[in-house]
Amino acid sequence: MKLASFILPASIFTMALAAPPSLYVKNTTLTDPSAESVYCGLLASSVNCRSCASTSCGIEQVLTNDYYYLFTCYTIGQNVGGNYAWDYYAGGCYVSAHYTDSSCTTSTLPPC
Repeated sequence: MKLASFILPASIFTMALAAPPSLYVKNTTLTDPSAESVYCGLLASSVNCRSCASTSCGIEQVLTNDYYYLFTCYTIGQNVGGNYAWDYYAGGCYVSAHYTDSSCTTSTLPPC
């Protein structure tokens, strides 16, 4: 059996594709192309990001307030500090809205 070798032109690798938004950034000068996603800061030095909208759900990640994180929607869950909203981080988990800044609200994010 004979294997053929192919040489692809370099231009095939330089297609102009839009890069996906970053999941977190150091500042909010970057904007997400999706109007429904918002970069939000955290109000605590570290926050547990959970598998569902409850403190009884598993911790998927721990987020720190060194960055702004991309949130895509909110859902209603367990009451934390008087707030029932939970914001969904594009990295795959939920953060209580009690811990996200005023960029993340039920007005700025769509329901999940």
